[in-house]
Amino acid sequence: MAFLQDRKQTARFSPIQDAAQAAAPPARASLVLPILLLFISLLLSVFMGLLAYFELEYRGRIYPGVRVEPLDLGGKTPAEARQALETLYANAAPWWPILTFRDQVWVPSQADLGIQVDLESAVEEAYRVGRRQDVLRSLAEQWQAYRQGYTVRPAAHLEPAQARRYLSAIAREVNRPVREATLRVSDTRVEIIPSQVGYEVDEAATLELLVERVRNWQGGELPLVVREVQPLITNLEGLAERVQRILSAPLVLVGPADLNPNRWVLTPAELAGMLVLEQRVESDGSVAGVAVLSAPALTQRVAAIAEEVDRPPVEGKIDYNLNTRQLVVLQPSQAGYRLDVERTVQLIQEHALSQMREIPLPVEVITPTIDTNNLAALGLNEIIVEATTNFKGSSKERMTNIALAAERFDGVLLAPGEIFSFNKYLGEVSAEQGFAESLIIWGDQTAVGIGGGICQVSTTAFRAAFWAGLEILERWAHGYRVSWYEPPVGMDATVYSPVVDFKFRNDTPAYLLIKTKTDLTNGTITFYFIGTDTGRTVEMEGPFTENVIHPGPPEYREDPSLPAGTTKQVEWQRDGVDVTVKRIVRQGDTIIHEDVFFSRYRPWRAVFLVGTGPAPSQ
Repeated sequence: MAFLQDRKQTARFSPIQDAAQAAAPPARASLVLPILLLFISLLLSVFMGLLAYFELEYRGRIYPGVRVEPLDLGGKTPAEARQALETLYANAAPWWPILTFRDQVWVPSQADLGIQVDLESAVEEAYRVGRRQDVLRSLAEQWQAYRQGYTVRPAAHLEPAQARRYLSAIAREVNRPVREATLRVSDTRVEIIPSQVGYEVDEAATLELLVERVRNWQGGELPLVVREVQPLITNLEGLAERVQRILSAPLVLVGPADLNPNRWVLTPAELAGMLVLEQRVESDGSVAGVAVLSAPALTQRVAAIAEEVDRPPVEGKIDYNLNTRQLVVLQPSQAGYRLDVERTVQLIQEHALSQMREIPLPVEVITPTIDTNNLAALGLNEIIVEATTNFKGSSKERMTNIALAAERFDGVLLAPGEIFSFNKYLGEVSAEQGFAESLIIWGDQTAVGIGGGICQVSTTAFRAAFWAGLEILERWAHGYRVSWYEPPVGMDATVYSPVVDFKFRNDTPAYLLIKTKTDLTNGTITFYFIGTDTGRTVEMEGPFTENVIHPGPPEYREDPSLPAGTTKQVEWQRDGVDVTVKRIVRQGDTIIHEDVFFSRYRPWRAVFLVGTGPAPSQ
């Protein structure tokens, strides 16, 4: 109870004190707040004053901490900044790349690369720092520049064309062609020149790197982009020993004994001049240099030797004595030679590395077709056929043409299987060749022309081939019947070069020699075929005639070149007729040729010239 009482007493005496204590705190709080506000106001005033002073101080000037790489421009006017930067960049050490290749260094100037730095835009950018339309952003930029710095990097670029010219100049120093290993020869001394790696500056790729580095303000070393071109030949092992073997002694080329000269010497000095390096791929993939004698150089040298070695065969000339029935040698034959140049080059290259220094030349012996040392091989053993036609009563001019044409076939030699062409061996028919004008068939009349009478020769040749049983390839009948070629009718052969020809093939296994004989006294021409009797038999059926057509009455033509009262016959009457001649050629029991020779002769009436000219003077 005492405790409660004490408490009450205490309560009784404390209200005034409590009230005083309760009233004291609000009085102090009212003093602190005004003081705090006053202090803040003073601070703001000072700050605004300082800010105003700062802005006033840097009016028209770049704020502190703002840099245009690498210069601090704080406090400078734009004009001062530009001047300072221009001075700095004009004398600045290279901030752009320097070019290198291995131990070589190239330090280009700004002018060399055509470098341009946009200082005007950079200064404008530096001046705009802290001067934005947004006040808070401006203050933030000013504060950042002051505390941390604010760097403006000018835009930089180079002029590609100028930089390319500078790179091209460097490329001329760096570039070098790839060099293969070679041999340098002086007399018999051979020097081996090793291969060399080639370099080629890739100007486009290097320029691309330069542009990027300048744009990003990245200096330092910039290695040139260089392509290396490796030589093909990288292995020269054993080369010197191979060269020594090739040049160890002369190479002697030996030809046939009857040649003069028949020995040719390739000296070591000459061989050294032909040495070249060829490529050979080794098992490890490397390419080795192999010394060889140049094929083109050897070919040229051997070709010169071939000019001394080569000679065509000399064909023998033979005749047949119709009286003794023996072959006669008019000109002995001679073998020919031909050097195989390609094979000779191969042999030289093979022997060049061996101790065999003498090389027999690969010479081909060319045996003449008409080898007078072996006439028996020709098979010209006997006369297998002879055919004769008669031209007695011909004019002098016609006889001349027959004899001259016949001479061109005397001695013609046909190989087995060879085709005889009458026009080929007849050749040119002209007055310059000795042929005279005589009667010829021209269209539908007889006219005077060069070579009249040659058909007497072709007709005789046709009959010889017919009775020899040879394969007839081409034969043409005359336009009308000619008495010189009868009897029998249908066994003539006309020619007119180059359109109309007479041809046959020597289809015997032996050679065939043609001999001709013209007897102008008796008016005969004979063809002899000398060869080997094949045992062929020839049967002729016919001539069979049909469709005989008689010519019309004689024709009389006035001719003022003849005196009046004179009559001259120039065409003779011939019946037209179709004639068929059959030939059967047998070899034993086998028929090898069965031919039908058809001739259609036109009717030909007689023609008389009647003179209308003046009578001859008495």
